[in-house]
Formats: sequence, structure tokens, C-alpha cells
Amino acid sequence: MSVDGTYKIVSKTPVGDQPATLTLKTEGNVLTGSSSSDLEGVAPVLDGKVDGNSFSFSLCPKSPYGELKLDLTGKVEGDTISGDVNSMFGPASFTGKRV
Repeated sequence: MSVDGTYKIVSKTPVGDQPATLTLKTEGNVLTGSSSSDLEGVAPVLDGKVDGNSFSFSLCPKSPYGELKLDLTGKVEGDTISGDVNSMFGPASFTGKRV
């Protein structure tokens, strides 16, 4: 199944659960899209790559802590998305469903 879609996700972070909406679109092995959350606003997908149902990309949202670089890796299985987030706060995980 394609990675393309809109997902409601929750990241388990050191500062608590962070909900967001993730929109992803593939073109070949290039991944584009954006992330949107109440805390961080809208941030575009940067350096996105996809290989089958696995993906990686970065986000640089503005947050209460200033600009924050997030590196995400994960996979889509059916309508479920999951993966890991690395940032200056350390590692976190996320899960979600396609909407």
C-alpha cells in the first residue's frame, strides 16, 4: 500500500503526548507533504524519501522552544503509520491512522 495519505498521529515525547496531522505524498521515491499541530503550526516535509512502505524525512517546525529539527523514520502497514522521531530532546515514537 502507498505511503500517500493524511494521518492523525500521536508522538510520545519527553514533554508528553503530541497530536498532529501528517499529510504525505510520494512521487517516485521522493516524499513531500506537511505536518500540522496546535503546538508547532504547519511545517513542510524536508528531504523526504520513500522505499516501499518505509519512509524518512525531516521537519523544522517553530515551537515554544524555538525552531526544532525533527528527523522521522517509519513505515505504513495498511492504514496504520508508526515510527521514530529524533530531536534535541532525544528519541520518541509515533503511531497513527490514515483518515
